[in-house]
Amino acid sequence: MKNSLKTLLRTIKESKSRRSLLNDMRLLTGKGRWAILLALLDGPANLKTIAERAGMTSTASCHQIKKLKRGGVAVSREEGREVFYSLAE
Repeated sequence: MKNSLKTLLRTIKESKSRRSLLNDMRLLTGKGRWAILLALLDGPANLKTIAERAGMTSTASCHQIKKLKRGGVAVSREEGREVFYSLAE
């Protein structure tokens, strides 16, 4: 895990400006967003499943997912009436 984090930080540092890097780091702060990111590592899921995986309410999960989507970290796709979220490529 340490090497993965080092690689990630090195890649971010090489490819982005300092301001952009700071915005990315702000996006990743917060226990709730980390819980959702970890939940999405298990694969795409709807809001109810993400909330259960993350140990959060659906309302709190929805709020945090919106921030992750705006930041380009998560994406959504609709399947009928249901929306599934996953990590961006």
